[in-house]
Amino acid sequence: MPLLPGSRIRSDWYRYSSLGMQFALTIGVFAFAGYWLDQKLGTGPWLLIALVFLGFFGGLLSMVAKVSKLGTAGKGKPRDRTDDSEREPPRQP
Repeated sequence: MPLLPGSRIRSDWYRYSSLGMQFALTIGVFAFAGYWLDQKLGTGPWLLIALVFLGFFGGLLSMVAKVSKLGTAGKGKPRDRTDDSEREPPRQP
């Protein structure tokens, strides 16, 4: 099946479109949990603040892991970073 103009762009957009929503939802769920726990325990805004930061960093780590996984999909094994001087020069035919 031939690729239509712009289909590569749409494919990339579909792959990455859910990341922002997942990031926002993670922060929202942790914020709600912090607010709810503050109401139950009477701890003021401290659990809300702590869980918002925890949700932010957890969501950020998850997003970075997914982007790196999606970015390397189909590219094979990542190239080993070695000094070019250690490699053999290409042979001349």
